[in-house]
Amino acid sequence: MGKLPFLPVASLLSGSGGLDEGFVQAGFSPVLALEIDRAACETFDCNHPKVRFLRKDLSQAVNGYVVERLSELPTPVQPIGVIGGPPCQAFSLSNVHSGPTIRA
Repeated sequence: MGKLPFLPVASLLSGSGGLDEGFVQAGFSPVLALEIDRAACETFDCNHPKVRFLRKDLSQAVNGYVVERLSELPTPVQPIGVIGGPPCQAFSLSNVHSGPTIRA
C-alpha cells in the first residue's frame, strides 16, 4: 500500500479536537486550528500537538486573518478545505435553554 496523499485542512471553531480527530482518521491533516475557549485550546494542544493552534475569537478577526496565519506556517500550504464544528450547545452563548431538555 502506497503513501497516503497530504490532504491539508484548516480547522475553525476547533473545540478540543474531536472533529479534527475524525478527519485525521479519514486521511486529512489539520495544519491550522483556531478556538476561543482556553480549556478547549489546552485540550486540543494535547490531542494534536503538531497542529499550529491559536486562541482567537473569529468574530473579532480582521478580513484575511486565517490566510495570513496559514502563510506563517514553516512550509506554507493551501488547505483543500475548511472544517469547523458548530458551538457545543451547553457552552455556547446562544444556548437559550436554562436546563437540560428531555424530549420523548
